[in-house]
Amino acid sequence: MPFYVNFLNLFEFQMFILTFKKSTSKKYPAALKAAENIGCVVLDDQVVIELTDPELLYAYESLKDLLRIIQHWKSVDAKYRGKKINPFRFIFIIYTNIRECAEQKNCSVDPKHCWRDNDNEGWGCRFLHPFRKEISGSGEYKKSNQYWYNFGIRDGGTWKVDKRLIAEKLHQYIEAGHLHLCPFLNLDRVQDIIVELPETIQIDRVNFRPFKTDGKDVNIRHTPQHFAFIDKLILAKSSTYNDLCMINYLAQLEHDMRYFEYSKN
Repeated sequence: MPFYVNFLNLFEFQMFILTFKKSTSKKYPAALKAAENIGCVVLDDQVVIELTDPELLYAYESLKDLLRIIQHWKSVDAKYRGKKINPFRFIFIIYTNIRECAEQKNCSVDPKHCWRDNDNEGWGCRFLHPFRKEISGSGEYKKSNQYWYNFGIRDGGTWKVDKRLIAEKLHQYIEAGHLHLCPFLNLDRVQDIIVELPETIQIDRVNFRPFKTDGKDVNIRHTPQHFAFIDKLILAKSSTYNDLCMINYLAQLEHDMRYFEYSKN
């Protein structure tokens, strides 16, 4: 099986490190006691708390009282995976999003709990959606609303899908959103979904068309299903009276809808 990105490095041993210094604040004794209850090390005038990845799902419950005391102190410093973070926002998002969803999954008998929705698996996690997996909508190309197939390069009448780039962007999104902390995130499945994508797409102007800006091809876009259906009927050169009537009706509908769609570009 092709191996595009090492998703397993998301599970390498990592630490959340929170530090703050001795303060003249009247609340320092309470902060120190809260830190000691969590488990801290005092080095000279610095208090250090370290938490491993498995401890972070419920870290909000143990850290919230301490952070309410120290969150505005200048000496507070927090890092995760070597990057500076806002500690309160960091543990709150993990607790309210990832922990809550994982608990629901643990109590659920729904095999589609992690899907984007009931009809769409997406990338295997409902929170993992940096770009769209399902092909729906108008297909209009926007950098803020991309589809997986938008990552690639044109080669004549063929579009070569860049699966490595897709994998890299999914990896970055998982890491940035700390989704790897979910015990149910199946990274093998994420990799399989990428592998299952086609290597190439034919720009046949029936299912996929060039997307132009200022007269230049900048990417591709899919053709909405009703457009593709009409084009296939026409290409099939159906000759029955009913088919021709249907083609005439749908062609007029297509013209009207395409005019409305392209007038927005």
